[in-house]
Amino acid sequence: PGVYNLYAGPPQGSPLLPLIKEGLSVTADLRLDLNLERGKVLSGRVTDPDGKPVQDVYVYASNPQTQTGGGGQTDADGRYRIALSPGTYNLNVNPPPGSPFVPKNVQSYQIAGDQTFDVKLDRGVILSGRVTDPDGRPVQNVNVYASNPQTQTGNGAQTDADGRYRISLLPGVYNLSVGLPPGSPFVPKNVQSYQIAGDQTFDIKLDRGVIL
Repeated sequence: PGVYNLYAGPPQGSPLLPLIKEGLSVTADLRLDLNLERGKVLSGRVTDPDGKPVQDVYVYASNPQTQTGGGGQTDADGRYRIALSPGTYNLNVNPPPGSPFVPKNVQSYQIAGDQTFDVKLDRGVILSGRVTDPDGRPVQNVNVYASNPQTQTGNGAQTDADGRYRISLLPGVYNLSVGLPPGSPFVPKNVQSYQIAGDQTFDIKLDRGVIL
């Protein structure tokens, strides 16, 4: 027994909208029938600069006014399909980790009915490197994020077992932040105004902190 928030999420690609019921009081066995509404379908194809499909790209539409949204992942042909309520959305197109393509954002996109929105991704330059401890040993699960304050864009990646990361970015000046997993004995690191003009390597040696 208690008070619960209930979420009913249709499978990916469904034309039906998710349903949220908040503050549902359950005091005994309860039968609850749910009626899912049909949304407006935003669909399209994500391709690289040469027009070839890009798989496993996550396309997410968020409505800042209603704090709702929905998303879907592209299939082998680069196609996605999202059910949404009519409204104005911000669209985020995020390639999979390690991809040579840069994320893309579209602001204030109006959705009034079923419609198509195709996306052509830009190929970025690669910032890669290795994160190590003071003894030169690799550090895994470190989040390296590059943000461009001028364009309000960025991208990031997590280090693998060998401490390596790889980020695709458009050329520009970036602030780099190095975030550590919970309980790490190392201190986060930030680098300001780092110029990225082409493929380049940036290795990071972490400092060991004192534990409070």
